[in-house]
Amino acid sequence: NITYNDDPTIPAAPLLSPDALAVDAGQLSSLILTTEATATPQRIVESVTSLTSSGILAEGQRMPTVRDLARLLRTSPVHVSRAYHMVG
Repeated sequence: NITYNDDPTIPAAPLLSPDALAVDAGQLSSLILTTEATATPQRIVESVTSLTSSGILAEGQRMPTVRDLARLLRTSPVHVSRAYHMVG
């Protein structure tokens, strides 16, 4: 059973923080697909890849810090770090 962390509605606008070059961690965490309560590195990679290909995330945008995203996803910083390395 795959669900979104928060609201399954994908926003029409890109996920921009006030910095405009960075992705807002809160918005991104609500769009990461998770199974049960844990966001795995593979699930994070799949979600980020999907969000990039659909134009919600722009290539070159700065992602949230590992700790911020891990806290919001309620997962280990190691999982987020692995996902970030997999995405490249």
